[in-house]
Amino acid sequence: MVSRENKIILGCMLAGIVFARGVEMLTGNFDLAFGTLLTVAVLVPIGVNEYFTRRQMGS
Repeated sequence: MVSRENKIILGCMLAGIVFARGVEMLTGNFDLAFGTLLTVAVLVPIGVNEYFTRRQMGS
């Protein structure tokens, strides 16, 4: 069974790739696309997982 954390990470990785590709197509700027990829695929799932973990611990 896949855990909630892994589902969130996988979803954010896929969204990060799509968003980064879109940013690169729209702006032509690889650095901006790479920053988008890092933000969506790395930082967002960390924050979302921390939020759900703290919410679960508080209940």
